[in-house]
Amino acid sequence: MGNSPGAKLLYYNSKFYGSTVYGGANNGGVLFEFNPTSNLYIKLLDLSLTSTGTSLGPLIVKNGILYGNMQYYQPPAGQGQNRGAIFAYNLSNSTYSICSFGSLLLGEPKGKLVDNSDGTLTGITTYSPVSTSIAGAIFKYNIASNTVNTFIQNIPASNGNFLQDVRFYNNNYHILASTTNNSDAGSVVEYSISGTLNTRATFNTSTTGTRPVGFLTPFNGKLYGVSSSGLFDNLAKQGTIVEYDPLPPYTLTKKYEFLAATGHRPTCGLLLYNNKFYGLTQVGGTTGYDPVGVLYEFDPATNVYTQKITFNYINGASPNLAALIAAPTGSVLPIKLTNFTAKENAGTAH
Repeated sequence: MGNSPGAKLLYYNSKFYGSTVYGGANNGGVLFEFNPTSNLYIKLLDLSLTSTGTSLGPLIVKNGILYGNMQYYQPPAGQGQNRGAIFAYNLSNSTYSICSFGSLLLGEPKGKLVDNSDGTLTGITTYSPVSTSIAGAIFKYNIASNTVNTFIQNIPASNGNFLQDVRFYNNNYHILASTTNNSDAGSVVEYSISGTLNTRATFNTSTTGTRPVGFLTPFNGKLYGVSSSGLFDNLAKQGTIVEYDPLPPYTLTKKYEFLAATGHRPTCGLLLYNNKFYGLTQVGGTTGYDPVGVLYEFDPATNVYTQKITFNYINGASPNLAALIAAPTGSVLPIKLTNFTAKENAGTAH
């Protein structure tokens, strides 16, 4: 039936839609539907590397069709390399289609697609088959023709060698770029609809924290996000909440530094609900000698951080690649709590 859910859920027509990384008939994960009223889980489609692609990202819906990035897809012989694809699933007739990146100079699309409201979707790739000095690219997908065109072929790896996500705000695309080392600790990259690419802000070990994860969330004219490593990589303080001003001089400001005692090492972007942010950490909390993460609340008006739930293996543990959504009842819903042990390796939803 699928295990290890790997991306944020989509709520549509009173049901949730998502995917898993493993399990299913091909052990490539599944696409699933979940009815929160009846608690009914339905497997919609078995995923595989050669038929649908695997590692499906967050879904969006347009005209009853689900769209998402498949990070990996091996096209038929003679049609290119394993470089990912755009995946589309029609809920009305249970059919799917693939737009392969196999023959393009693009690779491994990731993150949530942006609906441009003109019949196209925008996304980012996290790999370049051309050069290691290229972190990825911004692309545009045409729904009617099922084709991909590149906005910008190259995003330099100097911005960060691991692109996280793209969000459209104030007529510009904002890309969160992370890194695997502290000498180049990540950045916010802006691509304007006029066709210019600029690095607007850079993460660092002295003032903001490093290695941003997830996505940027708009609120009151600013964009908010998290980093997964704290100042000077202090093992007791891993991660920060940051505020980015998308207007000159494009400042990046630390708002809160996570602590081991109340949860640290955040794993996802922030959910805005009732003027407060909610998120998840992978470790930390107060659960004895083996803390396994928390769900937290952060008030941007007062900079007050509140630990709301401590995970304890019974209710889930160590959320990884997780995200939060606001359920129809108004509660905050964590959608992937995975503990990487044999005890809880399938993941849970709350």
